[in-house]
Amino acid sequence: MFTPSPESVDFYRRMIGAFRDAEASGSAAVDFEGQNIDIAHVKTAEGVIELAEAIGL
Repeated sequence: MFTPSPESVDFYRRMIGAFRDAEASGSAAVDFEGQNIDIAHVKTAEGVIELAEAIGL
């Protein structure tokens, strides 16, 4: 079973925050730590965070 690391969960939470800030400003994507992030990345990150929370990370 895939278990995300605490570091990746932290990265995804920060990434989602950056995307949501950009989205509130009217952008559909954001550069985050050298990566171009769009809604598809956010949906994947949300799934990882949901899994992490379900297993108590």
